[in-house]
Amino acid sequence: KVFTNLRDWHELYCFGHLAEAAWAYHHATGHDRLLHAACRFADLIWEQEPVTSAALAKQSEAVFGWKKSTTYTVLKRLCDKGLFQNQKGVVTSLISREEFYALQSERFVEETFRGSLPAFLAAFTAKKKLTAEEVALLRRMVDEYKEE
Repeated sequence: KVFTNLRDWHELYCFGHLAEAAWAYHHATGHDRLLHAACRFADLIWEQEPVTSAALAKQSEAVFGWKKSTTYTVLKRLCDKGLFQNQKGVVTSLISREEFYALQSERFVEETFRGSLPAFLAAFTAKKKLTAEEVALLRRMVDEYKEE
């Protein structure tokens, strides 16, 4: 069972280090394996905001199997990172889900493909063929970009 030794707070202490390590790992490598749980938690907040931290703790227990203290620790880390704020027990976002994932995508392209969107598309389409609808959408996006 996860987080059963809260008497000594050791598991929570270790989870805090894991969360910090996940952000550092992501920053260093561009990989988000460790951030997946934090992103799912953030998605839960974005779907329901404004949401009380107490309600969030109950939902996190049901969805992730987290204890209340784990939820509050992850929430604090996300607030410290500037994604959310927790004011008087009510959690709201400081950045939208769309803005967050757009920034993550930009960072991924920048760090992995030296900022080259064509290099990213070449790598992406090397294994996955685009549908005619996807190609048409990309063409529209490029045409609209030219007009701006």
